[in-house]
Amino acid sequence: MEPKEKEFQQLVSGCSAQHADYTASQLKAFRQYSINEQTGSEGVERVNAMMNNVAMGLTNEEIDALSQYIAGLH
Repeated sequence: MEPKEKEFQQLVSGCSAQHADYTASQLKAFRQYSINEQTGSEGVERVNAMMNNVAMGLTNEEIDALSQYIAGLH
């Protein structure tokens, strides 16, 4: 298994143990941090470059669906 694939598998296995509501709230916080960073606002501090980039392009509906899917992997 390649290093990036192994890192992804670890991330998914860690996330799958979380409740969907928790995962959704974290993804929304990552997205808000990206918005704050672009606009120079302050507020939510969720700094993780990879997760900020992933969440930045998701709608609320997509975050909710993804969170439900991830929760079902456990």
